[in-house]
Amino acid sequence: MTATRKQITKAVEALLKAALPTVEGRVYRSRVRHIQSKRLPAIGVYGLKEALDAKDTSPPRYTRDLTLAVEVVANGEGMDDTLNDLADAVEDALVADPTLGGLVQDLEMRGIEISLAEKGDELVGCARVDAGVWYERARQQPELDDFATGGVRWDLAPPDGATDAEDTIHPAQE
Repeated sequence: MTATRKQITKAVEALLKAALPTVEGRVYRSRVRHIQSKRLPAIGVYGLKEALDAKDTSPPRYTRDLTLAVEVVANGEGMDDTLNDLADAVEDALVADPTLGGLVQDLEMRGIEISLAEKGDELVGCARVDAGVWYERARQQPELDDFATGGVRWDLAPPDGATDAEDTIHPAQE
C-alpha cells in the first residue's frame, strides 16, 4: 500500500465532509483557505512535517511519518464550545478509520492545540488537531540506459599506473 501526501489529505477531507455535515462543505485541503472563509466554522487539512525511514528492500521503499494538521477555526458567540465540539468530532472521525480506507498503515492522535487570533477586527479561535500518519511510498527508480559499451583497462603486475592492456566490451542486447 503506497500513498502520497496529496492522496492522504484528500482522503481526510472527504472523511471530514462526510462526518461533519454541520460544517456544510467548509473543509479545505489548505493551510489558508479555511482561515479566509467568510462563513465559520471552517476546517483546513494539511501536512506539517514528515520524517522518512528508508527501507533497504527491492524495490526500495520509504516508510513515512507524516504529522497531519486538521485546523478548526470558529468565531462569535459560543466559539469555545464550537471549537471543542468540532475538535472532538474530528478526532472521533479520524480514530474511527485509522487506515483511511486502507490508504495508510496507521493513524494516531498526537495532540490538540487551541489558540486565539485576530482576523481584522474580530477574534477567531483555532483548534489544531495533530495526527501521526504512517504510510509507505516507493522510491523513484531512475531510468537507466541499456549498458551498450564498456571500456576496460588493465595495469598488469607489478602495478605501475600504466595501462598494459585495453579492451572494449559490447554485451549482447535483448
